This record gives sequence, structure tokens and C-alpha cells, in this order.
Amino acid sequence: MALERRDFETDYEYLVCCMARDIYKDRKKDQIVPSGKYTWAKWFDKKFGLDYEAYIHELSNSARERSA
Repeated sequence: MALERRDFETDYEYLVCCMARDIYKDRKKDQIVPSGKYTWAKWFDKKFGLDYEAYIHELSNSARERSA
């Protein structure tokens, strides 16, 4: 089961989830952002102040728990 807007307390939390999901589904975490400065994973870390890999792992666990 996928996480939906109602699974998050704020729009910001949902936005972070959507960006992480977009990076993950397009398999672009190791691709360079258009500015050429960072990978998408590093951009996520800088933009949201969260470790991308840890966030994806946490998100995946949350989705699994909700579907059980």
C-alpha cells in the first residue's frame, strides 16, 4: 500500500515524501541535478536536512507497517 496525503500531518511532510519517491522511482539518486553541483540524493540531503537513504528506508518501513 502506498502512502497518501492523509498519512502525513503536514503538507511539508508530504512534499518531502513525494520528492523522495520521485527520486527513487526514476532511479536518479546518483544522477547529477541540472545545475551540475550535486547528485539528486545529495540535493535531497541539503534541501530537506535529511539523509536520503535513511529517509527512504524509514518511508519503506512506514508503508509496510500500514499495509500489515
